[in-house]
Amino acid sequence: MKIFFKILIVSCAMLAGMGVYAQTFQESFDAFGRKDYAGAFTGFKKLAEKGNANAQSNLGWLYQNGLGVVASDQQAIAWYKKASDQGFASGQLKLGWMYDHGRGVAQDKKRAAVLYLKAAEQGELDAQFLMGEMYARGEGVAKDEQRSLYWYTKAAEQGDVVAQSIVGDIYAHGIGIAKNEALAASWYLKAATQGDVAAQVNLAYLYGNGKNFTRDHQKALYWYNKAVEQNSKEAMQNLGVMYLQGIGVPKDEKKAFSLFSKAANLGHLAAQHSLGMMHFKGQGTVQDDKQAFYWLKKSAEQGYPDGMYNLGTLHALGRGTHRDYEEAYFWMKLADIKNEGQLKVIDSIEKQLTTQQRSNALDNIRVWKLKVEK
Repeated sequence: MKIFFKILIVSCAMLAGMGVYAQTFQESFDAFGRKDYAGAFTGFKKLAEKGNANAQSNLGWLYQNGLGVVASDQQAIAWYKKASDQGFASGQLKLGWMYDHGRGVAQDKKRAAVLYLKAAEQGELDAQFLMGEMYARGEGVAKDEQRSLYWYTKAAEQGDVVAQSIVGDIYAHGIGIAKNEALAASWYLKAATQGDVAAQVNLAYLYGNGKNFTRDHQKALYWYNKAVEQNSKEAMQNLGVMYLQGIGVPKDEKKAFSLFSKAANLGHLAAQHSLGMMHFKGQGTVQDDKQAFYWLKKSAEQGYPDGMYNLGTLHALGRGTHRDYEEAYFWMKLADIKNEGQLKVIDSIEKQLTTQQRSNALDNIRVWKLKVEK
């Protein structure tokens, strides 16, 4: 419901300078700010009954959330509709949301889209964002990546941080348009400077790995660190790689190990694999086969291909566990590796198996894939 609280504040500000009538609205809004919801309800209701669309929209919000009055989606819809019928963008947005989510009315995505569009065309930021979502998903409207970008961009231009990050994604991945890493970076930067962690990670990645973009490892380091400060496991993994390989920073295996450890414990699959391999090789820590096996197994069991292959390697070598060629073949084959050298290793493992062992492993792979599909 955060979206509607923001709308309430904006709606109140719109009435500044409208004399006594505005003061009555302001008093109602001030009561809301003091959590005097009964007072806010009384004030908004008087104004709403006189035809004030802004008050009607906010009265509906109080009914929807049961503030100062018994909650009633039907009453909320009735007041939203009154505001919407007067062309009030906030009322259109809220009524659209009720249809979108089937609150107090049968869910109707098409009706929601019509209402969102009316509000979006009046410059209502949240409606613009929601139209971007609807066109992206093909909900209530035909899927249209160009229209999706149009409305996300409208919201982004008004400063919506999530929309800015999404527009960055669209340009970075070329969703419905040609890839443009420079434009992606410009939108990521807007969101990143507002503290959006996903944008910080994506901007850092472009600076470190962009193909048609001027690389700058110092800027990549800066933004990864910003994201790490917000506990981003993705940033921890990627920054760990920079320290492990000495990219833009002096090589520091202990620092890499520390970052991989944090990300792995937060559930990042690539970091779990990285941590397992560092234990296996004794990089940044004391060599420990059992810890290597533990972390590779965690990543493998969650479907991480490199984790699967390397777990198979440990089974084949008998490192951290007993030697088991059938189990090694199962994990290596399941990883679906395309690397020629690794395929040769898998072939060599297969030659160690009996016909029955090979059959068992392939049966287990089929069972695994069926579970994943479900």
